[in-house]
Amino acid sequence: MEFRGFSKMATEMSFELTPLGISPARIRASAIEIVRKAVSECAPSDDFANRMHLGGDTWYWTSLEIKEAYQFGLRLIRYLFRLSNESGLYYLKPSIALGFGEPKFQGERFLDDDSIRSYLISDNGSSFVYFAVGDAIPELRALGNVPLIAPPKHANDPNIRAINWQSASADGDEPDLKPIEIPALLLDSEVRYSESSLSAVANLIRYQKESDTALIFGGPVPLGEAHYVQYVKQTIALLKAKAGAQFTVLSYLPINEPESSVTWLELCPKLSILHRDRFAFAAFTIPEGQLRPFSFHIYGNQILHIGLRAYSAHKGTATMSSSITLRNSKIAAKFSSDFIENFRKIGPLNDYRYSQLVGSFAVLDGNSRASIVRTVDILTN
Repeated sequence: MEFRGFSKMATEMSFELTPLGISPARIRASAIEIVRKAVSECAPSDDFANRMHLGGDTWYWTSLEIKEAYQFGLRLIRYLFRLSNESGLYYLKPSIALGFGEPKFQGERFLDDDSIRSYLISDNGSSFVYFAVGDAIPELRALGNVPLIAPPKHANDPNIRAINWQSASADGDEPDLKPIEIPALLLDSEVRYSESSLSAVANLIRYQKESDTALIFGGPVPLGEAHYVQYVKQTIALLKAKAGAQFTVLSYLPINEPESSVTWLELCPKLSILHRDRFAFAAFTIPEGQLRPFSFHIYGNQILHIGLRAYSAHKGTATMSSSITLRNSKIAAKFSSDFIENFRKIGPLNDYRYSQLVGSFAVLDGNSRASIVRTVDILTN
């Protein structure tokens, strides 16, 4: 299924409204949510409803039975027409093509000729036309009650027919038209997924350079990896240049990772002394075996970056392996409020609290501590 004029529609409808928060992206997101709910109402099962959504205006479903696929398409095009005609959603203009064959995919790419042809017919089709393509035509004729008619003139091909969906018979009762309820928080959010720690850290570097504030919650940064070292160096460079964000850092320190915890415990207090007006730090320890909270960063009260962890057999611990970023002021405000309250409860680091935390890692010998001090000096000088 394709939607005719989908991208152009969103651009034109948002003309002169973007300053009010009605952007092309938000309009597209609302249309996608409406279609998703229509599909759920018309699909024979939840599993069928969630088969595939490609890009903004392309949907693809597979079925083992031609009759199931045909009836689903029939219900869906009628439901969308009712939304258009009865609810005033005139920008919903689907073009649906029903093919028959053995689908093959590579990710979101079609590899088989039947799927490719069905997609092209739908993509170049007409609004509210339900096409039967290739071998689907004799299969539908075999059902005995499918009204096949000549397609629009631009699709004049003996291997393409149109289904007269207005006169066709649907099995059972068709779904009632449901009220349209769209969660505003979903439409107001820009969501980005980073599938590696390298790309996630690259985003952190960019966000803290572009923002005026950064609230950071998480564990010690693993300084054994080059991209994390780059992240720390860029943070220090911003502090020295009095550019980028003002940092507030709340860290948990795992007792069973003394070297990384003590390194962080040496680095952050030093930064808070050197850059008192731009870097605040608080920390607490967590015992071995305790579930670790997920890390998150909030930039400029607009961007929320959530780190997703995976266990590394080589490192013997779970570290950030990917991330999700949401650009949404309401969500960022909620996380900010919780962060500030937790920072207040823990309290900024002072000499007494620092000695308590350092004492928790007495397992480290003098040579290890001297090595940590040298590492911190190299980073900060």
